Amino acid sequence: MNVILSKETMIRKARETLANHFRGIKLHDDAMMVGGTIRDILLGRTPKDIDIATPKTAELVQGFVDKGFTHVLLDEQRDIHRMVGNGVHIDITPLHHDHIHDLIGRDFTINAIGLVISTEEVLDPQGGMKDLSKSLVRALSEDRFLEDPLRLIRAFRIAADLSFSIDPVTKRFITKHAHLINRPSKERIRDEICWTIEAPRSYPVIEELTRTGILGRILPEFASVSQVIAHKPHALGLTEHLLWTYKYLEDILEDLDSMLGDYADNARELLSTVMASDRRMFICTKLAGLLHDIGKPQTITYEEEVHFLEHDRVGSEMVSKRMEELKFSSAETKTVSGIVLNHMRPHNLQKLDSVTPKAVFKYFRDLEQIAIPTLLVAVADAYATQMMPYGSLDAYHEFVKSMVAENQQMGKPKPLLTGDEIMKLLGIDPGPEVGLAVSYLAEAQALGQITTKTQAKELIKSKGYLNEGNA
Repeated sequence: MNVILSKETMIRKARETLANHFRGIKLHDDAMMVGGTIRDILLGRTPKDIDIATPKTAELVQGFVDKGFTHVLLDEQRDIHRMVGNGVHIDITPLHHDHIHDLIGRDFTINAIGLVISTEEVLDPQGGMKDLSKSLVRALSEDRFLEDPLRLIRAFRIAADLSFSIDPVTKRFITKHAHLINRPSKERIRDEICWTIEAPRSYPVIEELTRTGILGRILPEFASVSQVIAHKPHALGLTEHLLWTYKYLEDILEDLDSMLGDYADNARELLSTVMASDRRMFICTKLAGLLHDIGKPQTITYEEEVHFLEHDRVGSEMVSKRMEELKFSSAETKTVSGIVLNHMRPHNLQKLDSVTPKAVFKYFRDLEQIAIPTLLVAVADAYATQMMPYGSLDAYHEFVKSMVAENQQMGKPKPLLTGDEIMKLLGIDPGPEVGLAVSYLAEAQALGQITTKTQAKELIKSKGYLNEGNA
């Protein structure tokens, strides 16, 4: 059972929220604070967004515009607006009837608690506080999913964010109407998926999304993996393998200090990199873990053993296409498809008796920003393949640590020759040859083969960088 704040404390916290973000903004006498704002305050959380229902949306929107906020029209037909500024999102929705009718028309009971701002009256017509205390996401009626099918996935996003469970009757409604999930805009679907994935422990919710058919309708490629059954060395069929990879990846992301040692803080900073809007590398990494083998159904062959030749390349192309359709940014698409494309490289290196500094250099040079995320996905993949208790694959953990340590030791020294100096030295114009030379010198310098400008000039004049395997 959750312990929720008293009404008195909730009202005081709501006052503080209004004082912080609505200074100088005139609110209509019937304006009501609703939805996730009240829910989060009652749970003792700082609201991520502020939801206001008001009879006159245009006036409130203009008030925030005058204060320098950016206006985003979320839904023209339903008159829903978002104001962005001062580090907060303020969502404004119309109050068409009285307060009770507005609350009864909302999606889930825990979002149907309201505070009439002028009178500080707390309204809870559907027992939302009781469901909050039970950690339960419950729909107000089946019709809510027909009115806005995005709620089919929003139920799971809220459950993931709050570590709540979904009411069994609500889950039956969702399964029944799963075929409607692609009616909302691709952007709205993308955002709900990303918010779900962003929750640190969202594996149970992702599993439920799969069982209800929602995930497979949003990502048809994921639905097709069920045709690949268990095969050596995999202990599970492909659907279960992908889900367990996701679960193990969540374990790894919470255990970065053990996994990466002194590099853990750098990895956290990398994973916190904003890729687009408020979506971070963390989300891209988890999405890649979930989808890393989706190329297998298209590449399966049966000989003496089951093979999936080039499933990484095929999967990467499938990921790119699907992410573009879901309106992800080019940076996000490149990141996820890049991890999927390269997820076998750590496995291949880990099988070697020893990994040379040259191999380490080339791995981090080629993968750049996705080098660490790809290592983490590969470890999760290894665990899900063997279905071993987390922490038991000592050899793979040591391999990752050694890769990271070797790369740190090599570092990124300042180039001994610039591109202009190389062109002048060789008498060549800008082009691919210059890039090959720069890369060749960087490798030689990182490996300690050259340390001076003179050595760099001699090496580059030898034209060794044009030999196969140096590029």
